[in-house]
Amino acid sequence: MSEARLPSVRLDETELHYVEMGTGPSVVLVHGGFADYRLWGYLSSVLSRSFRVISYSRRGAYPNAPSKEGSTVALHSADLSSFISQLLDTRVHLVGESLGAYVALHCALHYPEKVRSLTIDEPPILPLLSGSKDDKEDLENFWSRALNPSLDLYSAGRPEDAARVIIDYLEGSAGIYDSLPQEAKKSIMVNSRATLEDLKKGLSGIEPSELELLKTPTLLLKSTLGPKLLKRVVNRLHDMIPDSQLREIGGSSHGTIVDSSEYSAAVLEFLRAN
Repeated sequence: MSEARLPSVRLDETELHYVEMGTGPSVVLVHGGFADYRLWGYLSSVLSRSFRVISYSRRGAYPNAPSKEGSTVALHSADLSSFISQLLDTRVHLVGESLGAYVALHCALHYPEKVRSLTIDEPPILPLLSGSKDDKEDLENFWSRALNPSLDLYSAGRPEDAARVIIDYLEGSAGIYDSLPQEAKKSIMVNSRATLEDLKKGLSGIEPSELELLKTPTLLLKSTLGPKLLKRVVNRLHDMIPDSQLREIGGSSHGTIVDSSEYSAAVLEFLRAN
């Protein structure tokens, strides 16, 4: 189906396009930064054998209209809540990755009546990291080597260089972005403005004290090769979210985890149990 023919849900200020596959209990997939609904091809094909799987593009992401400015985590969460209300009449399983995991967790906290279960990997909830020496060192490394240089490049009119800095940091090695297939780079760049404008809004949105109130069944996933910073966030979430489950996906990085067969098997097992 071409993007011009994708179904959509219209909200007050934007329109969110989506695709769906399969029948059964509903699963909504929430993509992260530099991505859109197309991220979830492999997982959708696995889950759609047992579930109705809906993958949507968040505000500003392809093929939605560009946002005039960046969106906060809270706004993306409100969009997700409205999307669920308009499209579905039951609670849904939420699956989110990276920044989309942050949005999905916020939605489960603030709109719990709409969420049946929550599966998330490596959300950048940096306010959880502030206590230890390792936390502070990794945060300083992230600000000085990744986020601040990336936003400076973006402000200077160099969005591809800005994306390159962030992606190389997340994947743990210089040159990763340049090694990607041209089609992958094209997908990243069509979503770069939305992501970088969102990052300008900051990464606040969830207070640590909220997490102990979460009653939604939660599966936390982390990669073996991703940034220590984000793996530590996942560990902290596991400590703070009551009865949460934790799985590490072998051989995966922050950017490749959702394409792992081990990841898909873990998600499928969890959804079937909840």
